[in-house]
Amino acid sequence: MQSRKSLYLTENRRLRLLVVSPILILLLFILISAVLSPYFERNLMVTPYKFVNSFLGKICHQYPSRCFYLFGSNVALCARCFASYLALLLSLIFFVYVDFKLPKKVLCALFLALCFPLLIDGITQYYALRESNNYLRLFTGLSAGIGVSIALIPFYIRVISGVVDKGFHTKILWR
Repeated sequence: MQSRKSLYLTENRRLRLLVVSPILILLLFILISAVLSPYFERNLMVTPYKFVNSFLGKICHQYPSRCFYLFGSNVALCARCFASYLALLLSLIFFVYVDFKLPKKVLCALFLALCFPLLIDGITQYYALRESNNYLRLFTGLSAGIGVSIALIPFYIRVISGVVDKGFHTKILWR
């Protein structure tokens, strides 16, 4: 009889890696582009700098006061967005190797608990009750990124793995 574990190493790592590779590539592109943006600006590489900032400007507000600085210029993502995308990337890699099966109520509670600091920080800052700093934004972004990944990534992997697994086991795969 198989014991019920909520966290264990998976046996189908290759399939999971295949399933998450498009998201991994996108997250790597976002994070590397954000870090390279100040380098492009410093070395007067105008075309790549404009491309990166316009692309990342669609997913982040890019206020310079809320960004970390590198090479004497601000990174193309704010501290909170950078931390969220980094947490999603690291969690995605984690979920390739580890299966994470918990009841939906526990997943929902974890999601809310990890996203709550971001909500409090964002709301109090929006209503000018206080001013947040980049390290607090970094913490809340990491926390929310982990919360979102705990809620969404295992579900995504299970659904897509089932579709891919069924596709590989049928004889008429590429008709």
